[in-house]
Amino acid sequence: MPTPRFGFALLALFASTLSCSVLIDTTAKQCSSDTDCANLGDAFTGSVCQANVCVKPEALAALGCPELDPSPDPTVKLTFSVSFAGAPPANPQPFMIEACKRLDTPCAGPVAGPIMATAGELVGLDVPTGFEGFLQVTNPDTVSSMVFLGQKAQQDTRFWDLTIPRPVDVMLIGIATSTDIDPSLTTVIMIARDCDRNPLAGVMATNSTGGTPFYFSAMAPDRTLMATTEEGAAGFTNVPPGTAILGGTYNGRPMSPTSVEARGGWFSYAEVFP
Repeated sequence: MPTPRFGFALLALFASTLSCSVLIDTTAKQCSSDTDCANLGDAFTGSVCQANVCVKPEALAALGCPELDPSPDPTVKLTFSVSFAGAPPANPQPFMIEACKRLDTPCAGPVAGPIMATAGELVGLDVPTGFEGFLQVTNPDTVSSMVFLGQKAQQDTRFWDLTIPRPVDVMLIGIATSTDIDPSLTTVIMIARDCDRNPLAGVMATNSTGGTPFYFSAMAPDRTLMATTEEGAAGFTNVPPGTAILGGTYNGRPMSPTSVEARGGWFSYAEVFP
């Protein structure tokens, strides 16, 4: 299985020339509304219009991924690294990482950690078997971050390598997306994955609480794209504090939604699976 990694190449921002037609098939156009589907006859009764094609509602249900059998051990290990998104500071400090229950948004009672990690160092964090909360990642040189798991940690897992932005990187995201980033709001990053944990291209991301959407191409934010590239990464700037539901559509079917907490002035990361 490839080692997943996600980062911002923020100092090499450019506009992608990738056409939307590469990501979305627009050759078959049966409809532009649900009414068009109804007018096609009895065979299309109950169909809805998705990407100009009439499909049955049952075909729009999220597929889901098979759940792994839980380990017989009380804990499993998440293995990953944490690095700076851009150039590291002159005297980099280590990252502090804690595992927190999903509803314990202040992480007042961590269930694992803290552990300290040097930038780029591969670390292992033992979390309770079945853990489905978030990792809290802090560093005096970076924006504090919450990293939400999209699946339960039932077995030892090669988790995704994290890159955490410094304040200057956040400013560059604003420049790349032509937005004035409000420091009291949140930037949310979503990684779409298939059931084997590989990044998934062609996912149109959604966020229940809004924000300015963008996708990543060559690890740089790009507002001209309509779906994820092979990096599987999307984002939303200026998300209001509170609970946000992240999801998306892939090949006309919804991804399984996941909830994340947006904390003012923080970054939130989340995985979304079929």
